[in-house]
Amino acid sequence: MAKAKKNNKNTESREQPLSLEALEQFGVFKHFSPPAGRFDPRGPWRQAYSIWVVGMDTTGYLELERSAATLKVRMAVSQSAASLQHTEATIDCADDALGTPRAWRLNAWLDGLDGKPVPFTKVSVEAELKDGTLARKAGSRTVTRQVPSPITSNWSLFDAVQRLAGAQTQPLSFALLEDLDLVKTEQKLTFRESKKIELNGRALMLDRFDHIGHGVLPWHYYVDSEHRLLVAISGQKACVFDPEAVKHLAEAPKGRKGRLQVPE
Repeated sequence: MAKAKKNNKNTESREQPLSLEALEQFGVFKHFSPPAGRFDPRGPWRQAYSIWVVGMDTTGYLELERSAATLKVRMAVSQSAASLQHTEATIDCADDALGTPRAWRLNAWLDGLDGKPVPFTKVSVEAELKDGTLARKAGSRTVTRQVPSPITSNWSLFDAVQRLAGAQTQPLSFALLEDLDLVKTEQKLTFRESKKIELNGRALMLDRFDHIGHGVLPWHYYVDSEHRLLVAISGQKACVFDPEAVKHLAEAPKGRKGRLQVPE
């Protein structure tokens, strides 16, 4: 007997690479409201994103703030029902297409279910990148190494794609400092297409940029007509523009409500 054909949009979406359409089927855009007003990607700005993973709903947030030559990163990701991984970084960036990191400070730690840092989980790093030499200090130890050029970080790319020239963008080749730590070579960022899509009843024209390279899952960045990054997709994960991302993470997982404070 022939098996009945499943007609389940949710199941079909899970069998395909994530797309904007699939994210909408999963309900990822339930908090999404397309931002209004002008946006200057070269001026000071602050943006937040909810981090979503297939089958896990909202799992974290990413906040980015750019002012002059400084990019600040604040991120929290749920590791399990009992822990939350925090990362905070302040990056001094070059005024170039990739926002090349020149120096940075990074702190990372794990919170337990009580919302307090788990002992012995904090890591603090200071680093400087100059003339292809990366000096990285953790505690009393400093390690130096040669790194390729040009080079940027995964967080810097969220900033960089907003300053690209749409369809006129020439492919960018670079190395990647993943989480300002692991070096991944032979990376490329390219313009893919302009795409019209309706999200929450509003038609948007989005430019898509693709990042591929050795040792990384492809990333797809969707930028609106004001050059504001709205969605970034990689593998089974998506970062979606959400000014109240911190609040939504606090509300989403069971047992977490009230643990996180919304920034003033």
